[in-house]
Amino acid sequence: MATDDRETIEAALAALAELGAPRYAIDDDDPPDKRERTRPAVDRLAHAGSSGIAIEHTLIEPYEGYVADQRLAHERLGPIRDAVRDDLPAGFVFDLTIEPGSAKAFRHAHVEPIVRWLREVIPTLGDSAPDHFRDSPPSVDPSLRVYRWKLEDGMAAEPAIRYLIGYDAAAMNQQALARCQRAMADKLPKLEAARDAHGVARTLLVLETFDFQMTNPWSLTDQLRGAIAGQQLDAPDDIALVTPRPIREPRRRVRVPRRRRVARAPRVATSPHRG
Repeated sequence: MATDDRETIEAALAALAELGAPRYAIDDDDPPDKRERTRPAVDRLAHAGSSGIAIEHTLIEPYEGYVADQRLAHERLGPIRDAVRDDLPAGFVFDLTIEPGSAKAFRHAHVEPIVRWLREVIPTLGDSAPDHFRDSPPSVDPSLRVYRWKLEDGMAAEPAIRYLIGYDAAAMNQQALARCQRAMADKLPKLEAARDAHGVARTLLVLETFDFQMTNPWSLTDQLRGAIAGQQLDAPDDIALVTPRPIREPRRRVRVPRRRRVARAPRVATSPHRG
């Protein structure tokens, strides 16, 4: 369980309430997985009067080490965002992508040539493919790619430059499926056992990801169905996918499925997704 899971879980519970669920409040005592030392236990319990819900929270990464790469990218590339802020056209956001594992190669000396390249290339970017991105020249090392996106309703205008990790999307699907399978094998038994151990009738699995591609509800639904099919247990009553803003910007966008019977594989979300 992540040390800051409470805020993420509260966001998921708030979204459930918007869909008609009781307004659950997380129990104030120590989480079950801290109190219980003899067997696995859920991360949190929450109640709305006499109605209880057992909650498990897990991080879903497109590849192992993704979040560490993201944090390092924000640390090493932070000055770049500040330096070009006033040079960016209004009405757009920009994705600055790096290769997996390359964040550790960035040094302070790289900031100036990257800023100079961005100031040159951003005015030349188009509004749509294939003119909406450019790769950095050999003089900029480690290599980068910058994308330009027109702001639409529902898109966060800040930060105007987002730091992203680029990777093989096809390989990501297999890696994400493997991660979902591990999560289901670990989380489903705890959620099922909590029904008797804590007298709750409802369970919630909160998936958190920092990666925009994993918010695609259709591909993630397929991955979750495949992962749950390999378990001899019912699906959680509810699954919430929480996608924070880029690291250090904690406001969250939450997607949750509607209530369903536990014997059916869950649907993750049906709202439109912008890749």
